[in-house]
Amino acid sequence: MEIFTDPSFELDIIVATLFYALMGMTLMVSSVIIFDKLFKLELHKELVEEHNMAFGVLFAGVAVSMGLIIAASILS
Repeated sequence: MEIFTDPSFELDIIVATLFYALMGMTLMVSSVIIFDKLFKLELHKELVEEHNMAFGVLFAGVAVSMGLIIAASILS
């Protein structure tokens, strides 16, 4: 069993991981903003001011599903 000890190999992996993580987070935040504007929702008002638990659960499901779609597109 061979262990990779080439420093440039490790650096390439770290840079690629950081790039894809940053790209995934950027896409996730932008998709939340688009979701908020598209459906004309007031996320802050519903979640913080009115403590709407049902809306929180709905939005969590939407966020998880968008995250899965983004992850699948990055991995392919």
